[in-house]
Amino acid sequence: MVASRCFALYNFFLFCLQITVALGKFKKGAFMQIVKTSTSDIGGEVKVGPLQKHLNTANIIRKLAFTKFQQTNQRFKRLHQDEEEFVLVYKDGSKVDQLPDQSGEFTLFSYRKFIDPKMKYERIRLFLCESC
Repeated sequence: MVASRCFALYNFFLFCLQITVALGKFKKGAFMQIVKTSTSDIGGEVKVGPLQKHLNTANIIRKLAFTKFQQTNQRFKRLHQDEEEFVLVYKDGSKVDQLPDQSGEFTLFSYRKFIDPKMKYERIRLFLCESC
């Protein structure tokens, strides 16, 4: 009984990771985050989850973030209906499909290990950007 309960709690915490996804855009060839107070663009950020840290979750994060932005921002919902027009990118603007140094596939665990092994998962920030 105790062992199965511990395993259930372990699985619960495996799937309870949340990260922050913000909106971004390319302007004059450089990537930048769109601030929430922008009057010309839709900005803001959302928490997405629950996520598992050992699977390639880039597509899942993109879909969850798109859905969450549609639920929380009426202007975003009115302007964007297709999630396929968006890509998930790092803060330098490179697409999230592998780690930034191209050393392996993207997982939350490997990305956290790449940037800072002691960083909390909740502090990870990725960006949703319209594909060019």
